[in-house]
Amino acid sequence: MSTKKLYEIVKRHVVDSTAVVIATNPIWALAETTFLEFPDELSIKTRLLSSAFTYLGAGSILSFGRDISQRLFKIHEEARRKNYVVHDSLYLAAITGLTSPINYLAAGADIKETIYGSVASAVLALFSGGIWGYATDVFRDLTGIKKCKRLPENIRNLPKKKKLGLAGLIIASSIAVNAEIYDMTPELYRPPKVRQKFTQTFMEMVSHPKFNKDAKDDTSIKSNGRLEINEDSNSK
Repeated sequence: MSTKKLYEIVKRHVVDSTAVVIATNPIWALAETTFLEFPDELSIKTRLLSSAFTYLGAGSILSFGRDISQRLFKIHEEARRKNYVVHDSLYLAAITGLTSPINYLAAGADIKETIYGSVASAVLALFSGGIWGYATDVFRDLTGIKKCKRLPENIRNLPKKKKLGLAGLIIASSIAVNAEIYDMTPELYRPPKVRQKFTQTFMEMVSHPKFNKDAKDDTSIKSNGRLEINEDSNSK
C-alpha cells in the first residue's frame, strides 16, 4: 500500500469520526443530563468513551456501513433529501441500539441506567440520524474528500483554506455547546428532578379549579409545590 493511499484512508477515518462526535455528543449529553437524570460525571465518561471508540475504528465502520447501505437501498446523490434523512435515521438507530449498552456499562452505569440510556440513545439516533449523515457529507466536502451536493453552492465553491477554517469553527462550536450543557446542569443544581417536576406541575394544573370546572373543593398551592384541599370551603 502506497503512502498516499494510507494517508487517504487515515484522513477519511479522522474526518468521518469527527463528524460522528460533533453531531451526536451535544444531543446525547443534553438528554443524559436532563431527561435521563444521569450524573454529569457518568454522562461525561460515556461521551468520552463513545468518542474514543469512534476514533479507534467505530467511526470508520459506521460510515463505511452507511455507504454500503446507501448503495444497497439506492440512496444516490440525486436522491431527495427526505430519502437521505430517513435512511440515515433508521441506520443510526439500529447501530446505536446495538452498541450503546457497551458504552454505558464501560462507563460504570448500572443495569437500569444502561437500559434507559440505550433505549433513549436509539430513540435519539432516530431523530438525529439525519443530522449525523449531513455532518458526515459536509465534513467530507470541507476537507476535500468528496463533494456534497446538499451544501449550498456558495459554500461548495469556497477556497480550500476557508473550508478548513469553517470545519474548525464547527468543531469548536460543538465543543463549546457540550461544555455549556454540563455547565448548566451540574449535579448539585438539580434538586427537583425533571420527570418529577413535570409530573407534579401537570397534576397541579389539571387539579386546579381553573382547569377543572367540576371541582367541588377549593384548591390552593403551597410554596412547597403540593396541593391542599380545603373541604370546608363549601360550608360557608
